[in-house]
Amino acid sequence: MNVTSSTRWAGTPFGRPWGALTCGSTQRVLTVVGNDYPETVLDVLTDAGLDVSAVKRIDRSHPVRVTFAHIPDGSRIQPVPAYMIEHQPAAVRAAFVDTTSQPDVLPLGAPTADDIPAD
Repeated sequence: MNVTSSTRWAGTPFGRPWGALTCGSTQRVLTVVGNDYPETVLDVLTDAGLDVSAVKRIDRSHPVRVTFAHIPDGSRIQPVPAYMIEHQPAAVRAAFVDTTSQPDVLPLGAPTADDIPAD
């Protein structure tokens, strides 16, 4: 795969194990990904030597959405304030819905004890 500067991967399934790998530690990834999470990312992790056998794919987009507004001084605001995106089209605003303040949603995107491999 040719990864370019325009390729954008994010989220715990990619970032944290990649960091562990670069520090010389092999990790098993235990997470939940939605049906919209690119299989290509998991392939890259596997090809790099990470164990993705404990990744659970759910049959919907991942319900937990975290948004950040990056400020010129280097700080960030979470969630993105409505005034910063109110001028955007509805489809763009929908991408900035942050569900982290909805306690009933958070467990829907988290692994359960049954998802933890026995070995």
